[in-house]
Amino acid sequence: MEELQDALEDAQYVNAINLDEGPRPITAWEKPSEEEMSNWKSGLKKVWNDDKTKDELPEPFTYDWVLANPLGLFMFSAYIKETSDDYVQINFIEELLRWRYLRGRSRGTKLREIYDRYLLPCERDEETKSPRRPPLLLIDEVDLEYDYSSIKKSGSCSVQEHTDESCRYCAIGIKGPLYEEIVTTLAEYLSKDSIDDTAGTDDMSTASSRHSEHELDPANDSIGEEKAHEVDTADVAFKKFANRTSSKILSKAPKDLFDKVEQIVLQIIRIKHWEAFKASSEWAKLINYMWHRDRKVEDEDFFLMRVLGRGGFGLVTGRYNV
Repeated sequence: MEELQDALEDAQYVNAINLDEGPRPITAWEKPSEEEMSNWKSGLKKVWNDDKTKDELPEPFTYDWVLANPLGLFMFSAYIKETSDDYVQINFIEELLRWRYLRGRSRGTKLREIYDRYLLPCERDEETKSPRRPPLLLIDEVDLEYDYSSIKKSGSCSVQEHTDESCRYCAIGIKGPLYEEIVTTLAEYLSKDSIDDTAGTDDMSTASSRHSEHELDPANDSIGEEKAHEVDTADVAFKKFANRTSSKILSKAPKDLFDKVEQIVLQIIRIKHWEAFKASSEWAKLINYMWHRDRKVEDEDFFLMRVLGRGGFGLVTGRYNV
């Protein structure tokens, strides 16, 4: 009898999801009325105004507010990458956020990637002479956001004074004393030769001496396969240790290293893309998402599907959030 009851409920479930008024994963979300949207916006602004720590929080519906939300940053970044070919600066900001989340040597490794990709002059295409930009990176995290309260706001800086559209100095298109300060600081970290790992130092010395010996040997041109293999092995060992060493040293770089330059790059991105984003359909979509996120969940939001099981404490019913 129970098997028959289960079969009937399965049939009812199939019929329910096939009805026009039944649940659909692609069912359009309810669009708020102008009054509902206005009340929600004014409510958010009132909460922000009444917050004693509002100086540490972004004002609702502003540029910083969008970046301080994972969904907002994702949609704004996607908009830039889909509507223009100007993705390097927003990728730089995303990489800085990832770098701040890391610890240990992985933090140093990420910093070295940032230095190599974004802070050095771009290589030039041999034919067009145009700069070869870093690869396009997409956000694949669900929690990447701009921590507004953790970054000390720098004083007013002239964006024009620090902008280099030719990317002659670095891939992110900035120049000036703030850029030079960062490059100098990182160069000092990379030039440090004080290493705590004594065994590692011996490995590096051995690999380095072998690498230099074969590289400077005039008879290198006529070495056999065995010698060539030794050269390759020494070269790989040397590079591996160099990378490991630089990662360890760079992991000690301060978190506020990029704060001032970050503000310059964010201002450049704002000037280029913010107003266009607010006038796009993506902005309206983002605001609707935010409204749905904050609205109260009610019983009417669910569709009764079927009884999933029975027990001593009653029935377990499957419901679908419409």
